[in-house]
Amino acid sequence: MLKKQWIQILVINFIIAIFILSPFLPGPSSLSSITNTIHTLTQFSGIFLLIAIPIGVIATIRERVRKQKISLFLLLSWVIPTTLFLVSIYAANPARNFSRKIAIRNATPIIHAIESYYQVHKKYPDHLSDLKPVFLKQLPSTGVMGITTYQYEKRGSSFSVLFTQNVLAGFNKEIVSYDPGYQYFLDDSINQVYSASKHKWKYYI
Repeated sequence: MLKKQWIQILVINFIIAIFILSPFLPGPSSLSSITNTIHTLTQFSGIFLLIAIPIGVIATIRERVRKQKISLFLLLSWVIPTTLFLVSIYAANPARNFSRKIAIRNATPIIHAIESYYQVHKKYPDHLSDLKPVFLKQLPSTGVMGITTYQYEKRGSSFSVLFTQNVLAGFNKEIVSYDPGYQYFLDDSINQVYSASKHKWKYYI
């Protein structure tokens, strides 16, 4: 195989990987809908195209036996499905960990504003909009392309700041929560709560 073909394959696979992991990459949260749609489609495609991998490998071996040069199209017929499957399954989780840290860091002004509001009014706000403009000039972006915005829940004498991430084809989501009152332990529907490596931040699926 020519060096040019190797470069083309690497570039194509790199671009595919970027598209697959786009919901977990830094960028404008306004792209949440399109990036999550792409991620979901690539997950489905990676599963359905698994059958193309052995067929493409066998065809490539046969062509290699018959002649020296192997067509780029034939190589991509099984390399692309392999990339789709491997990146969707094995690279998505580390990417999700990466994006979680970004969104948690960017939520810090919201949490500080909520606590400042409490110090003044002796109660937590009913809505995040109550923080503007005195305690928070504007709500910060999550800084992640696949995370739309932060959500807020007032829970009695406590509160929770949340955001969600795509896990499995849009049907299964990771919920990341800052909950100083640890209210999620009272929810029987939550089987397992994981540490988000930041004080009072947890996530569950």
